[in-house]
Amino acid sequence: MNFVWYLCVTDPIFLRFIVVRKKLTLKIIKYMKHILTLVLVAFILMQASAQAPVYKTRAEVPEQYTWNFNDIYTGWDLWKADFEKLSGIVDELAAFQGTLSKSDAVLESYSRKQEEASKILIKVYAYVMLQQTIDGRDQDINSKMQEIQNLFAKFGMATSWVSPELVAIPKDTMDKWTNTNPYLKQSKISFMDIYRLQDHVLSTEKEEALSYYSKALSASSQTYKALANADLVYPEVTLSDSSVITASPVGVRNVMVNNPNQNDRLLASTEMIKVYAINKNAYASIYAGILESRWADANVHKYNSCLESALSGDNIPVEVYHSLIKTAKENTAPLQKYIQLRKEALGLSTYYGSDGMLELVQNDTRYTYDEAKKQIEAALQPMGKTYIDKVTFALNNRWIDVYEVPGKEPGAYSMGIYGVHPYIMLNFGGMLDDNFTLAHELGHSMQTVFSNENQPYATADYSSFVAEVASTFNEHLLMDYLIKNAKSSNEKISLLVQQIENIFGTFYAQALFADWEYQMHSSAEQGIPVNEQLMSAKWDELTSAYYGSVMQKTEYTKFTWARVMHFYEMQYYVYQYATSFAASSKLSQDVLTTDKKERQLATERYVQFLSAGCSDYPIQLLKNAGVDLTTPAPFEAVAKQMKTLVDQLELELRKAGKIK
Repeated sequence: MNFVWYLCVTDPIFLRFIVVRKKLTLKIIKYMKHILTLVLVAFILMQASAQAPVYKTRAEVPEQYTWNFNDIYTGWDLWKADFEKLSGIVDELAAFQGTLSKSDAVLESYSRKQEEASKILIKVYAYVMLQQTIDGRDQDINSKMQEIQNLFAKFGMATSWVSPELVAIPKDTMDKWTNTNPYLKQSKISFMDIYRLQDHVLSTEKEEALSYYSKALSASSQTYKALANADLVYPEVTLSDSSVITASPVGVRNVMVNNPNQNDRLLASTEMIKVYAINKNAYASIYAGILESRWADANVHKYNSCLESALSGDNIPVEVYHSLIKTAKENTAPLQKYIQLRKEALGLSTYYGSDGMLELVQNDTRYTYDEAKKQIEAALQPMGKTYIDKVTFALNNRWIDVYEVPGKEPGAYSMGIYGVHPYIMLNFGGMLDDNFTLAHELGHSMQTVFSNENQPYATADYSSFVAEVASTFNEHLLMDYLIKNAKSSNEKISLLVQQIENIFGTFYAQALFADWEYQMHSSAEQGIPVNEQLMSAKWDELTSAYYGSVMQKTEYTKFTWARVMHFYEMQYYVYQYATSFAASSKLSQDVLTTDKKERQLATERYVQFLSAGCSDYPIQLLKNAGVDLTTPAPFEAVAKQMKTLVDQLELELRKAGKIK
């Protein structure tokens, strides 16, 4: 249980931190779409091309391509003032203990104070976290992050009594208060949800005792970050042409995308994953410790499993999770056919994961960042003027940190700050995939903007379960635009591959990840020793089930689980990429229909979904928008779409003479 999660489970107002924390640590939202293409050889991959500027220091980057931190605080003195203010609020919140049941007025006073604290906490955290993102080597920033973690732990201890005290209020009384008190009514769903979860709330004394362990229980995740990021040193590799590269995510990706020599691709990717394989037992030990702490937390809160505990907050039926895994696993035929087509088209006798990023046809198109912006604005036109205006404003007002610089974290994410605006991190490299990454993160940001503009603070944050719907929705629109405007056969093949890769990485990959994660948690729950041998064996077993015999494994493929930071930091999160992809696929098809009336209605439903925040349970919000994830139909539709695209690709490759 990390320090933010503890705040979530001890106070309904802090439920928002579940989503906030996940957004903050979600460093590779878009980049995970390629992980299975590489057969789990390259995980956090940044883009590199001749079109993208290369900067040695952050000072070299033009200001318009960097974040404006002044939108949060204009200086550290203001940050410090808010930080110190929070320490005082802790005592004010603690003073409410034993009084919440007295009247709706008292509960309102407490909730207002808690809201005040929450808004400040988010800003204080974000100001440091964002700067840590762009330069993780800054020790002063790292020290401030430790101060914030200590402060979060302090809040957790000071409010550990809240949930038990709220549960003690009769349900009928709470129902009346949240119907008649205008302020409490805004949080009605959160307050009433306590009674749905009341069997899992401990006594005040027990919750307080657990709060003292919150920081200690998050130590394993912090250890992983140190081992997998801060202390990681990538080796130098000499290629067949005598050139030397660093086997880092950027260097390896450049080789796998551009180098026609299969041995070079395999060497570069192998040397990168070996860095993790060397410490495989350390990574396994860290993860085993995390699993034990999660199971202990779920167990003490009277859940039957970690999965049930993780899904209960959003009221997601566990059947949704199992349905996803089952449907994906039963429909791997088009995935394996795609890999076989790649092998034939590339003329390879043996196909490795490191061959997964080589283009099937020549496509040298590269983009400047400004060209990417224009392309995305054009692709999103079906959403209408209001949506486009918000996108344009985000693109041109320093909401985005664009380019890679030394010390900056890899990947991409969008982080929302209530009362300010979202911040988007990129590592733009000028490839088409970078354009999709930008569209993806803008989807997150637009959901944040619409929700914050239309919801009170209490219901502004959307659930992590729907977080990837808005992002992948934008990807669908961009792909539709590109395919419709393709000017050559090669371009069409390239785009078909891109869309297949979207399904490959965002649906199938995440289903595989979700399966492995479930098996690891289940093993821990059953008392089965969870060690490197088990982790690697299950990973090997699943990759065989998904890829069949076409994909040739290396001796290091089975250690790829060590690189997936989500397993260590974000419990049962990855499945949501797949469920969100399935939902967004359906919603985007509705918006792109040729029937003008239906298109208008679909667009309105979608904007209402973006604006809904967490005003209802996520499953219901998606039903309102037009997709029902409680049935296997959306997952089956994705599998059918994959088959159709692969069959189309086969025809185009035959026309182009790439396969017989």
